[in-house]
Amino acid sequence: MSRSKQNIYSLFETWVHENNRQFSVPLIRAPYKKGKTWYFNGISKDLLTLQVDDGGIVVWAWHEGKPVDMILDLDAVLDYKPDNGYFFCDRIEPLYYKSVKEMYIVDCFEWLRIWINMRLSISRYIDIFYIGDRDGICSAMLDIEEKLRKKFITNIRSLFPSKAIDIEKVRVDLWK
Repeated sequence: MSRSKQNIYSLFETWVHENNRQFSVPLIRAPYKKGKTWYFNGISKDLLTLQVDDGGIVVWAWHEGKPVDMILDLDAVLDYKPDNGYFFCDRIEPLYYKSVKEMYIVDCFEWLRIWINMRLSISRYIDIFYIGDRDGICSAMLDIEEKLRKKFITNIRSLFPSKAIDIEKVRVDLWK
């Protein structure tokens, strides 16, 4: 099947329908969004949303009605070699697949399930960082990523060594 003919939305919806019981946090399709937007059962849709498109899957963190950061980005930049098959362009050593469907399932959808089961399901909070003020740079991460958070703050401070930079941290309960 050519990549232009593959309907990623219906493929994802079918895959979720067949595999949702394997998710520790099941997915819910947003009404009237044609399979492009999904929510996580038990987590406010005002806090986390999942977006699906030809480029892959993105989980967005939201705060006060605005998207603040992508906390998961599973890219699907694909190409095709007649002798080998389909592959993601952004890999150093590509894995080849017989179909676009197989490639999306193995390299995007399954990684999403793993992330949900091993990261999202054990997180209690999402931490949102505003650098400077709320109209400036912002970032978000799950509370279980403590080492990453410390490194992030250190790196931000090193970018602005000559002046004090305000970093506001907002902790939001995922499960309320």
